[in-house]
Amino acid sequence: MEITITHIGGKNFKLAKRIYHKLSNNENIVIPIAFKTDLATAPVILWGFFPPYSDFLPAAIVHDWLYANKYVADGIVKGYDARLFADDEMLKLSMIHNNSKGFKGFKKRFGNIIRYLIVRCLGWLYWYDVIK
Repeated sequence: MEITITHIGGKNFKLAKRIYHKLSNNENIVIPIAFKTDLATAPVILWGFFPPYSDFLPAAIVHDWLYANKYVADGIVKGYDARLFADDEMLKLSMIHNNSKGFKGFKKRFGNIIRYLIVRCLGWLYWYDVIK
């Protein structure tokens, strides 16, 4: 997945090139040019441990798009199950794009799981627009 982004200020970026992606349920999505994202929502102080870019970037952008559109996959009820699908999709995609070996790979996979757990605990704030 080739990703081209443009920094638009602060922690915000926008896509400079459309992204085509097939979700794990075999549905195709198109993330449009100019879609705004903060990449991986993490305080700057944690970027050393959880950078918002690198091999996690595709997972972060797809996840942001699923959240922004309150995406509901076929056969899934809105709300909790739709959010769970988006979070699971982020984890699956992050693991696919992390093909490092050895300790470096372990560290990245561990980081992906930590991000997933954080999103499961706090993602509702974004899903239900408590935080925008």
